[in-house]
Amino acid sequence: MGIVHAAIAPVIVVGGVKPNLVLVAVVLVTAFGGFLPGITWAFVAGLTANLLVGEPLGSIPLAMLVVAAMTAGGARVIGRVPLVYPVLAAFVGSMVADLLLIGLASSSAMRSSQSFPATSSSPRPSSMP
Repeated sequence: MGIVHAAIAPVIVVGGVKPNLVLVAVVLVTAFGGFLPGITWAFVAGLTANLLVGEPLGSIPLAMLVVAAMTAGGARVIGRVPLVYPVLAAFVGSMVADLLLIGLASSSAMRSSQSFPATSSSPRPSSMP
C-alpha cells in the first residue's frame, strides 16, 4: 500500500486535495479487522511510504499508528457502525495525521536549520616550545 501511495497519490487530485491512501487503508483495516491488524498495516505501509517520499523518517508510521489507535479506541467507545464509522474515523484521522506530520516536519526543519559548531569550543592546549 505504501508503494501505491507513493506512486499514485501525487497524481490523483480530488477537489484540489491529494488523498492519503495509506490513511484510508489503515482506517479500513482497523475499523473492520481490529487493533492488531490496524497497527501492523499502519507500521508497514507507513514505513514503506515514508521510505519513498520526502517526509522525515518515521513521521508517517508514527502518524498512522496514532490514527490506528484512535480508530480502534473510537470503535470500542462508539461501536462499529458499518458505513458511518470508517468515514468519520478517516475524516478525524486525516486531520490528526496532517497536524502531526506538519508539526514533525516543522520540528525537523527547525532542528536542521540550527548551526552546530564543527569544532569544540574549549581551548586547545598550546604546545610548549
